[in-house]
Amino acid sequence: MLGHKHREEREEEHAMELAREQAAEAVDASETDDAEFDSNERVEEQVERDDVRDA
Repeated sequence: MLGHKHREEREEEHAMELAREQAAEAVDASETDDAEFDSNERVEEQVERDDVRDA
Protein backbone atom coordinates (compact mmCIF):
# COMPACT_ATOMS: atom_id res chain seq x y z
CA MET A 1 0.00 0.00 0.00
CA LEU A 2 2.79 2.40 0.91
CA GLY A 3 4.57 1.77 -2.41
CA HIS A 4 1.38 2.56 -4.28
CA LYS A 5 1.03 5.87 -2.43
CA HIS A 6 4.63 6.83 -3.23
CA ARG A 7 4.00 6.01 -6.89
CA GLU A 8 0.91 8.22 -6.94
CA GLU A 9 2.85 11.06 -5.30
CA ARG A 10 5.66 10.73 -7.87
CA GLU A 11 3.12 10.75 -10.69
CA GLU A 12 1.46 13.87 -9.26
CA GLU A 13 4.83 15.60 -8.88
CA HIS A 14 5.75 14.66 -12.44
CA ALA A 15 2.42 16.00 -13.72
CA MET A 16 2.93 19.25 -11.81
CA GLU A 17 6.46 19.60 -13.21
CA LEU A 18 5.17 19.06 -16.75
CA ALA A 19 2.46 21.66 -16.17
CA ARG A 20 5.06 24.16 -14.91
CA GLU A 21 7.28 23.51 -17.93
CA GLN A 22 4.35 23.94 -20.32
CA ALA A 23 3.33 27.17 -18.59
CA ALA A 24 6.90 28.47 -18.84
CA GLU A 25 7.03 27.58 -22.53
CA ALA A 26 3.71 29.35 -23.09
CA VAL A 27 5.05 32.48 -21.40
CA ASP A 28 8.24 32.32 -23.49
CA ALA A 29 6.19 31.95 -26.68
CA SER A 30 3.96 34.84 -25.65
CA GLU A 31 6.95 37.08 -24.95
CA THR A 32 8.46 36.14 -28.31
CA ASP A 33 5.18 36.94 -30.08
CA ASP A 34 5.00 40.28 -28.26
CA ALA A 35 8.57 41.13 -29.22
CA GLU A 36 7.91 40.25 -32.87
CA PHE A 37 4.74 42.34 -32.86
CA ASP A 38 6.58 45.31 -31.32
CA SER A 39 9.37 44.97 -33.86
CA ASN A 40 6.95 44.78 -36.78
CA GLU A 41 5.02 47.74 -35.43
CA ARG A 42 8.21 49.83 -35.20
CA VAL A 43 9.12 48.92 -38.79
CA GLU A 44 5.65 49.92 -40.01
CA GLU A 45 5.89 53.25 -38.17
CA GLN A 46 9.32 53.92 -39.70
CA VAL A 47 8.00 53.11 -43.19
CA GLU A 48 5.10 55.52 -42.64
CA ARG A 49 7.51 58.27 -41.51
CA ASP A 50 9.73 57.61 -44.54
CA ASP A 51 6.70 57.79 -46.85
CA VAL A 52 5.63 61.13 -45.34
CA ARG A 53 9.16 62.47 -45.59
CA ASP A 54 9.52 61.35 -49.21
CA ALA A 55 6.13 62.78 -50.25
